[in-house]
Formats: sequence, structure tokens, C-alpha cells
Amino acid sequence: MKRLNTVNRSALAALMAVSLFPAAAPGAGANESGFTNVALQRPYTVTAHVPDSDLAPYDVRTAGDTDTPGRELTNGRIAASKVGDAYFANAEWNGFSRQVARDIVVDLGSAKYIDSVVGGFLRERHAAVDLPRYAKLFLSDNGTDWYAAGERTKDHSTSQTVERVELGFDGVDATARYVKLEAEVGMFTFMDEIVVNGREPAEGDRPASALPPAPAIVDRPPPTLEDSGGVHHLYLSYYYPGRPELGDWSKEEFKSVVAHTDAAGDRTGWMFDSVLSIPIGGSYFDFDKKPAWDAYLDSLFSANLHFDALDQATGEAKAELGDPDRRTKVVVSIPYLAPDQSAASGSWGEVNGEPLNVLLDEVTPEQSFDARKKIIDWYTGEVERRFAEQGFEHLELAGFYWYHEEIGFATVYEEAIVRHTADRVHALGKKLFWIPFYQANGSTYWEELGFDAVMMQPNYMFKSHFAPNQYSATVDLSRLKNTAATAKRFGLGVEVEGDYHMSWPGWGTDYDGQLYNDEYARRKYYAYLNEYAKAGLNETVTGYYLGAKTVLQGFYNSTDPKVRDIYDETAAFAAGTYTPRTIEETVVPLPAGDSWSNMVQLEAKEGDVYSSYVAIAASQWLKFPMAAGEDWVVTVTPLEGKVGFETRLWGETQTKHSGFSYGKSDSVQSLVISNPTGAATQGVLRVFPETPSAKYKITLSRPVEDGTTQMNALRLPNQQPTAGAASAGQVVWYKLTGKPSYTLTLVPDGTAADFDLALYRDANSGAPEKVSANGAGAYETIQYTNVYADSFVYYLKVTAKTNGTYTIYNGVQPPGEQPELPGDGWETAMTLTAKEGVIYSGQIAGNGQHWFKFPIRAGEDWIVRLRPLGAANTVGGLETRYFHEAPAAVHPHGGFSYNNEWSVLPEHRLLVSQREPNDSFIVVRVTGMTTGGAYELSLERPVEDGASKLSALPLGNAYAALGEATAAGQDIWYKMSGLSQYAVEALPLGGADVDVAMYWNGAYTNVLASSAKPGDAAESFAYANPYDPKFVYFLKVTAKTPGRFVLGTKPGLPVYDVEAPSKPASFAAADVTKTGVTLAWEAASDNVGTVAYDLYRDDALIATVTGTSYADAGLERFTTYRYKLIARDAAGNASEAAVVEAFAFPGEGNANGLKKNEERKGE
Repeated sequence: MKRLNTVNRSALAALMAVSLFPAAAPGAGANESGFTNVALQRPYTVTAHVPDSDLAPYDVRTAGDTDTPGRELTNGRIAASKVGDAYFANAEWNGFSRQVARDIVVDLGSAKYIDSVVGGFLRERHAAVDLPRYAKLFLSDNGTDWYAAGERTKDHSTSQTVERVELGFDGVDATARYVKLEAEVGMFTFMDEIVVNGREPAEGDRPASALPPAPAIVDRPPPTLEDSGGVHHLYLSYYYPGRPELGDWSKEEFKSVVAHTDAAGDRTGWMFDSVLSIPIGGSYFDFDKKPAWDAYLDSLFSANLHFDALDQATGEAKAELGDPDRRTKVVVSIPYLAPDQSAASGSWGEVNGEPLNVLLDEVTPEQSFDARKKIIDWYTGEVERRFAEQGFEHLELAGFYWYHEEIGFATVYEEAIVRHTADRVHALGKKLFWIPFYQANGSTYWEELGFDAVMMQPNYMFKSHFAPNQYSATVDLSRLKNTAATAKRFGLGVEVEGDYHMSWPGWGTDYDGQLYNDEYARRKYYAYLNEYAKAGLNETVTGYYLGAKTVLQGFYNSTDPKVRDIYDETAAFAAGTYTPRTIEETVVPLPAGDSWSNMVQLEAKEGDVYSSYVAIAASQWLKFPMAAGEDWVVTVTPLEGKVGFETRLWGETQTKHSGFSYGKSDSVQSLVISNPTGAATQGVLRVFPETPSAKYKITLSRPVEDGTTQMNALRLPNQQPTAGAASAGQVVWYKLTGKPSYTLTLVPDGTAADFDLALYRDANSGAPEKVSANGAGAYETIQYTNVYADSFVYYLKVTAKTNGTYTIYNGVQPPGEQPELPGDGWETAMTLTAKEGVIYSGQIAGNGQHWFKFPIRAGEDWIVRLRPLGAANTVGGLETRYFHEAPAAVHPHGGFSYNNEWSVLPEHRLLVSQREPNDSFIVVRVTGMTTGGAYELSLERPVEDGASKLSALPLGNAYAALGEATAAGQDIWYKMSGLSQYAVEALPLGGADVDVAMYWNGAYTNVLASSAKPGDAAESFAYANPYDPKFVYFLKVTAKTPGRFVLGTKPGLPVYDVEAPSKPASFAAADVTKTGVTLAWEAASDNVGTVAYDLYRDDALIATVTGTSYADAGLERFTTYRYKLIARDAAGNASEAAVVEAFAFPGEGNANGLKKNEERKGE
């Protein structure tokens, strides 16, 4: 076959392209060397065979071809490489989802002679992307009359290999303007290119009209009653493990299933002729072990339940209806075994003494397949045996049901296990049934898989965006019409879908959290019956999904005529006497509480003010009047399910939060709502059920305001001081509201008094927003920005550590000078001066923490020392981090040293290093252990002689170090940082023998990684750094013999460069103005290569550049500036400085203000 001869072949190297279809002989008269891709950059259209608005968004139009919009399949580019872990994520692919097939019509612009057509497709089955099962080629001169030019079908494959496959048609040998490629689409089909190899037409070329006309699409006949073993109307009877109230069926409950009973209690005729027993829940995990299968079987064959109950109910109905030959047909589900998704490892269980394991991560695909076959053979035989032993008089075992609702080709041997199951069931003389979801993979070729009857789910009832819904009262029939069209095309039956929404009075919450109404649900249900009856689909096998047993019983027993009608009309549909109903389009008004503009109005009074007996929406809005300055305690009590709630104050449009409670959705929750404004308003509540059936009540009460609890908190006035007193251990609560930000300072009366502060946002989660605990006599200060409404209520907790009195200053400056305090978090870290010696001394309370930061310059190292003051005063530990603007939570450690129950250090010392070419800050966190623990922080410069950890020699990441040990047993220490992954290598030279070990920062002695090979063998190991790349690690090289060695942080590093670049020559100005100067120089030379130039103005670094010029602007007129230029290489070696002086003056456009001084060195 022809290959893609007009696209970039090298792009295919990353993804193997294989030929899926056998090549045909080349067309007669074709000039091989003259063919080009006549479809290149030509427009095309894509049409789904059964268009579906719900599935259309899953069609992936590539974002990567923005330069060729509408030409993604004809732009000549191949999607041959991965994006992340998947090929399908490559933007060159066009993805299509379900909707039966796609017709892709390429307009060549004018008639062309066509020799061959090639399409590129993706097989990536683990991502549900597979090749089309068939492809057809059609040609046309006018785009209307089509002629068949070829058809290909793919071979069945269990391969999980990711491949790009070329689907080709050779020997086309015809002229046409339009080319149509029809390709079947399963779950996903991905294409990347269509190539039409051809030329301009010539005399004697065969026209498209000489080919056979395209055949019309013909619907396939649906299953007959003979095909289905007499199963016609199949009711789904769900089994709920551990939920007898939902899934244990009794005789009385089956009576209304097998025969229709009118409102007066009289039998009028048969209803469902067949019953499918099907388990509910997680099929993947619930049946991953044999005991679950045994329990299911035991339940089905229990006395007076399930099959026995169905047998009794059928017997009674036969007698009442005078039909002695009637037998209810039974279909039994085969639980699904997921070999690649099981929740439990190990053997599934034993069959005939043989342990069977289906898990693909524990056995081979062939062993898993063999085990699955044996399990299915055992299970179907066991069902048939038990059924025969029971001797049911009124039941007939009609067949078995394949549980999984799609044929998942991502699972190895999935199609093969279905075919085996079909063979097994047929060998028992039974039928195999299946109810796939809408257009699921396998539903269009179900006969090939061995099924006898298949009923497609529309999945219409359960999707609220199919109207009627809260946005439209008109029934959207598109999905039902598409289901009918798909069913008729492929000879399928259909499923009728309904559930409890049809009898749930009023508005409720749908599966996807949208509002839903019982009237609208009934309209959708009758739309099923109408469309199926009109299409004649009730004349073939039909499934009925109505949820748990309580749903149908609710219809049957209802005294509401509208609900009872559901049962009666369903019976008429099954009997073939149903007359399609006229479906109303009247709008059902939305309930109060569905939105900000439609709230439930409550009364402002103490006690219960509202009870919700049905959760009417994902959110319910309520309001009650509030006077100026008034506070209420709002309590929400869940009566069933889970709820959360929020508070706001009324506004014309939705306002910001005044409070919220999210943490205890299944518990009683309370919030204070306050009106700090000077006018009356409405307090607003939003309650959001977290379960569809949640019920709750709302209670209002007046706060006591005695300070004993959050809800009874004392009011803390703004912009004034408030005095208080407390005994040791006592907690006093305050509430504050009305401001966009707060500065709170507690001043203890006397140096011995000790109080802690904590600010809370949420009254129920228990987590404070800010804490201040500075010890006896210290001011406690909290600064906090309120991001919500000014009316948001915060709670301030004062905890007394000693007896005493205090004053809280809210928004006003306390008298006297507040002592300087360290920060309590990343954002409030106290800035210290970077200098040798003590930079801070203070004390820390309990398990508190102090935060500091100090500047560090590029290339600078410091040793940070934390020393307790006094034998009884112990601090817990020291941490360092490297400063960034992002929140502290995203910053991993740059170093740490802790005390714990195993080790109490006399002091903590950490080394920090700034290896990046910019100045920054080091953030230091001191943690406390002993209340009132005093300490001091100091800085010192490391010596860098290699004699100890903290005097380690620097080891870069661009070059290896050359070291030498003068005596056996000597330890030489190195420090390294800057990498997330280290691959340490030590190469002994001249027969030397060294060992290497890696350590953390601080006083820790545990070895992180090491290498100690005998003799002069190279030492190496890898280590993944879980902290900040700037985290300083230490290497200890231990000499077993004297000698030299090379040490590096990653493989293949050149030996450390110690030669500096040359001084930059011809350092001068290209232009000097009154406010700027342009500097230029010649490139410096270096034995390895100059990396960058550091440019200083008046000894301050202003730029690091890689070129040979720089424009400096913003100068002051009449001012002389001194510039210094230093060249650096990758090893950090610096050249001598070239220096010039520039005088900014009023004139323009000359260099007279520049003085050149090439003789100054070393600056």
C-alpha cells in the first residue's frame, strides 16, 4: 500500500506505524512518481451518523493546530509523540466519541485522479482509544451522489501496544472531487491525518461514477422472541447486599410485578413476563472473592425470597388469571470479574479444589483469562443446578446477563471472555442478555460477541440537562430519538428508565446536583413510552430499570392519581395497549429558596423557625429581619443526611460571607450573625445539603454574651480598648465584626501576667487563623485581613496562663512602646540584620514558634546558631528555608535540626548557602519546648577548610572537585546544594582508596547514602532530595590511603575549573546622555568558556548579562558614575575588573563625559 509520501517521515520515529489492512495492487496507468498529496491543506467536514448533543463535547478538536484551523486532518502533520504519559494527549490528534461512525468528506477543490487514500489512526487501548472496526471509502463528483471505492475491516486484537496505524485503500484508480472516509467510532477513535495520493486528471481516467453506487444503510431486524428465549418485557430486580429493605423481594412485592393489579385490587392481566436478578453497587470490588458469589446465590435461592417468592407470586397470579401454562422467565446476572481493578489481592477462591487468581498484576493474561473462564463455567453450572433442585413450578430459567455495561477493550481478553461466556450459556441451552449504556463499546457488534438479545440504555432520565428541567419545561426528545435510531440500525432492544424522582413530591435534587421536579420526571418517563411505542420498539425485548423494589411498590400503592398512573401506563405499554400521551409543557414554578432573588422568608424569633422535610436543591436560601446592631445565634440541625451552611447580610446582589460552617456537616452547627450596620436589614442563610435526601431545621436564639463559649462571646468594640480579667486556665471568648482588617493587641497588667490569643474564623472547625503566645509580660498581637464581608463575625479566644488582668486594644495603639516581637508565621517573620555575632535574643512559650528572616547575598554562606540560655531553658529545634513570595506551605525545608525524645542537643547549628546569582533572604523558624525558654540566634562565617561538617569545602554542580588526602584515615568534608537529584561520584587517582558518605545538615549523624568499595574502585551512589533544591547536604570523603581523588555531584563532570577568564577589553561607552549611558566591551576569553558578566555601578551590582553591551538608564544629571565589569565562568572564577567613569551632563549624543581607566585592577 502507499505510505504517507508528502509528510515529515522523521516524525514517525517516536511511534511505530504499522499497516492494518492488506495492500491492493496499484491502479492501472498510475504514474507512481507523479503522485502528490492532493488533500494537503484542503477543507473537510465531519458528520456523526447519530449526532448527540450530550456526546458532542467529547469530540476533541485539537488545540495544537491553531495555524491551520479547519485543516487539522489535512495539514500534513503526524501525531507521533507522547504528551506526558499518553499519545492521545498530543494535540495533533482529532478524537471522536461514540455516535456510531463519522463521515469525513474532503473537498479536493476540483476533480483529481486518485491512486490511493491513507488515514492515520491510534490504538491506545488502556485509554479507551481503539481502531475503527471498519472503514469505507466513497468518491463523488458533486458531494451528493456517492460511489463505493473500498471497504476494510480490522482484525481482532488483544494487543495493548500503543501504535499509530495507517488505514489504507490502494488501487482506487478513479477521478473525483470529493473523498469520503467513513470510520466506525467506538468509545474513542483518534485520527491524525488523511492523505490522498493523486494527480491532475488525464484523458482516459476512470470517473467515480463507473464505480458501484454507495449502498443504502439498512436497519437490522431486532431480536425476535425466539432469539430471546421468550423474554419480552424484562423487569430488573435489584439485589442490595446488606439492605433487605431495598433488595430482599417477597411474594407480596412480586405480585405487582408479574401481573397488573388495578386500584381496586383486581387482577387485570399479566405485566412483566421476565425478571432479571441483578446486584447493585460496585461490581468491580463487591465480587472479587468467591464468598460474595456464594452469598449472592444463597440469597437468590432462599426460602420465601427472590426466586421462591417470584414462583409463589406467579402461581397465585396464574390461578387468578386462569392461565395455567404461564411461566415467568428468569435471567440471572453473572457478577463481573475485573482482572485489572480488583480491590483485594490474591486468589479469588477455589473451584473443584483449584485456587483461581484473575489479577493481572499477579498472574499472566493467559492465566487470568483461564481463571475467569473456569469461574464463569462454575457459576453458570451452579445456577442451573440449584434452579433444577428447587423444582420451581411457575418459573423458567431463560438465561444469563452480562453485567458490565460496556465491552472494555482496555482489559486483555475482554471480548474473548464474552464470547466464551456466550458459548458456555448456549451449551446449557440458555440465552445471553446485555444492557449496555448508551452507544457503549460493543453495542454495535453485539451479535459478533455472541449475545442473543441486547437492550440499549438511553441514559436520559438521569441527565438533568435533557429538559424538562429548571430551565425549560419542554421535553427534549433528542436522546430518545437517537436511542431509537441506534437500536433500529443495529437490531437492538431498548431499556425504559425511571426512578423515585417520579413520586417524590415537589422539587428535589437530581443525580448531578441540579434541581428536579416530580412532574418533570413523569414527563420524561412518558417520553420513553411515547417514542418507543411510535418506533415499534415495545414489540421486541425491552428492559425496565425502575430502581429499588420500593419504587415500583410506591407507584402501585400511591393514592396520588398521577403517581398511580405510572404503574398503570407501564402495564399498558408491556401489554401492547399503550396510547402515546400528550405531554404537557406548562412550567412548574421554582420553589422559594432556589436563588438569591427567591428566598424563603423566615420570622425573627427565638425557637425553631424552619424545617426542611425534602432537600429541595443543592442550595437553599433563607432570610429573616435584623435590627441595627442586633445579633442572633443561628443553629442548623441535620434531621437526615448532611448539611453545611453560610451567613450573609442582605443586598440587592449577592453579598460576601458573614460566616460559614463547613467542617461538621452531620452535626449540629451554630454561627453568630451580626448586623454591625446602622440600619435594619435581613440576615441571610444558605443551607447546602451534601446528600440528596438531607433534611434539617433552623433555630434562632439570642446570645447570652458571658464569654464562656463562642456563641456566647462578649462583644469586642472597634477602635477602643476593652478591659478584662481571668484566672489561670480560664478561657474568655470575644466576637468582633464590622471591619475589613483587625489589629488586636492584648497588654497584660504586670510582667508576671501571661495570656495567649487565638483568632477563629469558623465556629465549628476548631482551627485558629492566628495565634499569639509570647510569654509572661509580653504584648500579644494579632494582625488579620478580613477577605469577606465587613459583617463577618470572628471569634477571639483569650487563654489565661496565670491569674491577672489585661486590656485588649482593637484598632487603637496601646500606650507605651510595644516590645519588638518575632513573627508567628511566614508572612510576619521579623527581619534581622545579617552580621557576625548575636542577631536576636528572646524567649519562646511552650510549643510556640518564632519566625525570622535575614538577607543573604549571591555566593554567600552563613552558619545559623541557635543557643538556649540557661540549663532549664530548652528550645525544640531550628529550621531554615529559602524565601519566595508564595505562601509558606509551598516551601520545603532548606535545613533542620530538632530536639526530640531520643536526643536533646546543647545547641543547633545549620549552614545556609546562596548559590544563585541574586540576593535573597533566609527564613528561620525556632520551635519551643519549654515554657519561657530563652535563647539567642547568632551568625558566623564558615571557615571552609574541609576539617569538619560546618567548615566543609564548597562542591559545585558544574565541575568536579580535585581533592587530596595526606594521611590514611583523614576525613575531608564537602558541602553541596542546588539539585533535586544527586548522583555522587568519587574517582580515586593513582591507586588511592577513598570511601564517601552523605549526611543531612545540622547535627544529625545518620548516613543518607554511602559507597565503600575496596581498593581504587570508583565510588558512586544516587540520592533524591525531598526538600528544597537549596537544601545543604554534606559529603565526607574518608581516605583509606593517602592520595588524590575527583569528587562530583553528577556523572561526567569535568574537573573543577580554577582558571579565571581574562579581563574584558575595550570597556567603553557607545553613547552618553544626560540620563543614561550605553556600555560596551569585547568578549573575555576563558579556558572553558565565559558564562556571564557582572556589571556594577558605584560598587552595586546592577545587571548580570551574557552579551557584550548594556544600556543603563535613569541617571542623575551632573553626576559622575563609576562602572565596574567582571567576567565569570561556569565554575564561578572571576576576572580582573575593567573600570570606567561616566559623567551625566545636559548635552545629548556624544561620549565626552566618559573617562576610561584600563589600568585599575582588582576592583
